[in-house]
Amino acid sequence: MKTNLAKLSIGLLIFLFGLTLNSFAQEASIEQSRLNGKVGQARLNDKVGQAYTDFYKYPREKIVVQLNKTVFLSGESVWFQAYLIEPKTGKPSNISANVYAGIFDENGKLIKHKLLFAENGIAGGSFAIDSTFAGHEFILKMFTR
Repeated sequence: MKTNLAKLSIGLLIFLFGLTLNSFAQEASIEQSRLNGKVGQARLNDKVGQAYTDFYKYPREKIVVQLNKTVFLSGESVWFQAYLIEPKTGKPSNISANVYAGIFDENGKLIKHKLLFAENGIAGGSFAIDSTFAGHEFILKMFTR
């Protein structure tokens, strides 16, 4: 009986000691997660949220481009009209005065570019199609800053 009581006492002491160690380990784990996990995640969320807020802080505009045709031969010109539109209202945008136009090849390499002036949300221009365009497909991209 005495040995059973001694074994039970020793087992109880080991169990309680284990709980004590485990609680300290849990405390350190929580502290570590505060440093690396949750607080770090919160900081990351704050940074992402701030970047998102900054991105949408400035007014946006869409560009709708109209071409004179879709297939061009060497010696012709690509004539285009760009309409800057405020997405919320659908009306012409006066936010930007400069419109950048570029023609890119299939690999994304810039072939020709122009800076256009937009007045009342409209900019127009053209690119001459010369021999460097022969036999390839190209993309016209336009953007504002």
